[in-house]
Amino acid sequence: MSNTPFRAIDHRQELQHFGLWRFFDATLFTSTIRFRKPHPAPFKEILRRLGVPASRSLYVGDRQLEDVLGPQRVGMTAVLIRRPHRSYDPDLSQSAEILELADLPPLLGIAPG
Repeated sequence: MSNTPFRAIDHRQELQHFGLWRFFDATLFTSTIRFRKPHPAPFKEILRRLGVPASRSLYVGDRQLEDVLGPQRVGMTAVLIRRPHRSYDPDLSQSAEILELADLPPLLGIAPG
């Protein structure tokens, strides 16, 4: 899911170009719906498309408001990718923090390889 002004077809073509499209069970680009993150609507819609309850989902992103507070409002677990050039509000808490996506599998108990 991405907050984006660009057409969904452009994103799909880019993902296909790089051979990544097959890794997605569902996508949602806010240019195709009325609301943007952190509004609950995009999170509810992607959960609906995936057929997954919020309580069994994990959202990963690098912005506290959009990618932590937004998913938490609908009952999702949120993991923050902490970026060194960004400032973060210490009063907003996430379920976990990582420095890069490569840190996610060990956090989830997934062995490398």
